[in-house]
Amino acid sequence: MFSILLLFMVTNVAAANATNTTLSPILLPSPPGPYVTEFKIQVMVDKSRPDPFNSSEKYRRLLTSVFTPVLKSDCSKLCHVPYMTPAVAAAYDEAYSPFNQIFARAQLSGICCDASFPVRHELPLLIVSPGFGESRLQYSITAQQLASYGYEVILVDHPGDSSIVEFPDGEVVTGFSSTKGTVPQRVIVLNIETQDVLFVIDSYSKGTCGASRAYGSDRKLGVAAHEAIAAQAMLNDSLNGHPGRIAGGVNFDGRFYGPVLTEGLGPGEKSFLLWEPGTGPPNDTSWAQWWNITTELDPKDWQKEFRLAGSTQATLTELAVVVEVSGLSANNATRYQNISTIYTAAFFDMALKGKKEPLLSGPSLAYPEVIFVRSST
Repeated sequence: MFSILLLFMVTNVAAANATNTTLSPILLPSPPGPYVTEFKIQVMVDKSRPDPFNSSEKYRRLLTSVFTPVLKSDCSKLCHVPYMTPAVAAAYDEAYSPFNQIFARAQLSGICCDASFPVRHELPLLIVSPGFGESRLQYSITAQQLASYGYEVILVDHPGDSSIVEFPDGEVVTGFSSTKGTVPQRVIVLNIETQDVLFVIDSYSKGTCGASRAYGSDRKLGVAAHEAIAAQAMLNDSLNGHPGRIAGGVNFDGRFYGPVLTEGLGPGEKSFLLWEPGTGPPNDTSWAQWWNITTELDPKDWQKEFRLAGSTQATLTELAVVVEVSGLSANNATRYQNISTIYTAAFFDMALKGKKEPLLSGPSLAYPEVIFVRSST
């Protein structure tokens, strides 16, 4: 997907110095939910396995962004934080905005940098993965917005496959990007990244490896990802003795690969939401194959497929949001981002909190762009 945003490269712009520090910050939209969010970066080390992408690394080291909701009344100071770290922003600006440096200038708004009190209640947990070949940072708006609806959101990088990862100590790891690989190679990467996600889940269940709290091994949680990572995590977790622990899964317009095409999502009660752009799902047969097997094996599970009319695969990404907010393109990406977050939050409210969500039952006059493609219920 990294190359897709070339659609938004701006031409015929007056050249600016690549190191120009006088350009003003680009403030991204504040999260829409009732909470503001705390933010931290957390390194997590899985000592149960070596790094599959780097044989010189004894252990698998992951990098996460953690967004935690804070009551607005408990936050005495709001601040802005960079959307991307310097090396990641430089790589994206080199690809898409060498004259305007929009990714180096972009900042998240609505970050609480001085919370008076800790969170007063238990929070549902969401894990968000960027999928194959992407940086976790280009899902920061999504993660923060979901957190603003009352979820602790862990955004996970996959070093070695992610296009670029910058650790807090300054180490930069570039990836080979499995988006260019064969299907068998992608299945291998899918399994690695699923292990990454399940390691984070287990760490937060036990309160280990830097996790902010112990959620317990049987508490329901959700996973959202590009590609088949959410579905594969649900299947593997169910088969590993936690049926239904991952009670909600979301696929942001990614293909399905591997065992989920024949084994579905595994035992346990669960719900799944598919997002596709206005141009339709990926141009392959995996969505139909996955849908048929899951509805056959688990006909009582909740599944829906939504299409966001007018959008493209490119305008469903956060990179398009940054481009639009910067003023370089009017692409409606911010509108699409807000809609997908509102519906995704409603989905997790249903799957994890047991709330009735009329928004998910049929078309809405407020959001006519959302087309209900198919439903298992």
